[in-house]
Amino acid sequence: MSRAKADRRRTLRDWLAFAIPLYHRSGAAFGQVATNAHDEALYLLLRTLELPLDSDARVLARRLTPAERRTVTAMLRRRLVDRVPAAYLTRASHGSSQFWLTPRRPTSSAPTCPVWNCAPTTSNGPTGWVRQS
Repeated sequence: MSRAKADRRRTLRDWLAFAIPLYHRSGAAFGQVATNAHDEALYLLLRTLELPLDSDARVLARRLTPAERRTVTAMLRRRLVDRVPAAYLTRASHGSSQFWLTPRRPTSSAPTCPVWNCAPTTSNGPTGWVRQS
């Protein structure tokens, strides 16, 4: 993404309109935070800019600073080029579980799950709750 083109994207609306086709071209998978390109792009933009997820439509007219544009560019690159799920990029929470990337294998990811963390375990994962066949 060239700097000149990024400078033309001044508002959150501009960035949303830019991001949606990128999602479609990338073949990104959905499901953790949204079920479609528009909703996930909006989620990622709002979370990246630390804006409330329940913002009304007027937030789309908000102008981004040059630093915010660089941050949004980097976040979209991580999501759509590096293919890191949005929930992991934003450390989203679902109930009491928080999503994170494992440091040992940066290409793999796993949600922190209270059941997984508290379950009796072996080297193969939780035991005692599922009958082995």
